[in-house]
Amino acid sequence: GMDDCLQQLLNNTTAFLETECPKVLVSKAIGYAVIAGSALVKLPQILKIHRAGSVAGISHASVLFEFVATLVNVSYFLPLGYPFSTWGENAFLLAQNSALYILHAHMSGGLRASFLLEALPSERPPRRERHAPPPLSPHRRLRVGARRCRAGERRVCIRLRPLPAARA
Repeated sequence: GMDDCLQQLLNNTTAFLETECPKVLVSKAIGYAVIAGSALVKLPQILKIHRAGSVAGISHASVLFEFVATLVNVSYFLPLGYPFSTWGENAFLLAQNSALYILHAHMSGGLRASFLLEALPSERPPRRERHAPPPLSPHRRLRVGARRCRAGERRVCIRLRPLPAARA
């Protein structure tokens, strides 16, 4: 494990480089670097909201869904005993998303049970009407059909034909 790699590094550097230990240490280092970066990623947004005293322009649904997504991640990895270096960024993001959620709820009318439901659409969006495709140029139209193009070969051919004259 990790302890064996550290012991090997301290005792015999040459043998250390010939094993899987460098990959393990680099992987762990990258994992902890990601965690360190995620610890501060939302802080500027939180501070800006706090200073402005407003959450104007921030979608309620996006705040709620990001909070739920990080909550689900932490709820999955924590009980299964995965190493912190593989999911720790989600713990810090959950704390920051919780702060954003509370700020958003407070500044947009207060925390209440209905705040969760406000992220959902209140009514069904209008159904789009199907429109006929726009007409082609009055001088030409595109015809697509199967016909014999060359001796014995059957494939789809495209040809342009003038439109028939308009009837008066």
